[in-house]
Amino acid sequence: MPTSVRRLLVWCALAWFAAASACDRRPESASAITADPSASTFVASFYSWFATPRSAGGGDQTFIRVLEARESTLDAPLLAALREDRAAAGRSPGELVGLEFEPFTANQDPCDAYSLGEATVVGDRVRVPVFSVCNGRRLDGPSVTAEVATREGRWVLANIVYTDGDDLLSLLRRQAEARARP
Repeated sequence: MPTSVRRLLVWCALAWFAAASACDRRPESASAITADPSASTFVASFYSWFATPRSAGGGDQTFIRVLEARESTLDAPLLAALREDRAAAGRSPGELVGLEFEPFTANQDPCDAYSLGEATVVGDRVRVPVFSVCNGRRLDGPSVTAEVATREGRWVLANIVYTDGDDLLSLLRRQAEARARP
C-alpha cells in the first residue's frame, strides 16, 4: 500500500475518533445546560410569598413561618433538619441554640423583595441565585442561591447555598453533631 494511502487512512481514522469523542462529551459546566424555567418560577413564588409584609397579609420572614405555612415547599431532608433545629432551640430556652440568622436569605433584617439571577443546572438540581432588594435597591451579589429539585413531579427547595460556599444542610448537620457531643 502506497504511503499516501496509509496517511489518508490514518487521517480518516483520527478524524473519526475525534468526531466520535466530541459527540460523546458532556457539558463542561452547569451553565452549558438550560434550566427548566419552571424552577425559577417556583423560587420566585416562594420568595414573593416570603417577602410579603405583615401589612399585606404576610408574616415574619423566618424559617419558622415556612415550617408553619409552607413546609410542602421543602425537600424531606431539609424539612427534617429545620424541624430538629427548631426543636433543639425549644429545649434550651434562653440559650443561643440552632440557627442565629434567617437561613433562606442569609441575613437578620428582612428586605422588601427578592429578585432572581439566571438558573443553572448542577447534577439533578437547579440552582437559582437570589438577590435581596432592600430600600428599592438590588444588592450587587446574590444573598443566597436556592437549590431546587423535583419530587413527585413538583419543585421543592432542597438546599440553600451561601456566598462563602457553605450550605444550609451542611450547617444544620454540623450543629446537630455538635449538640450530640457530650
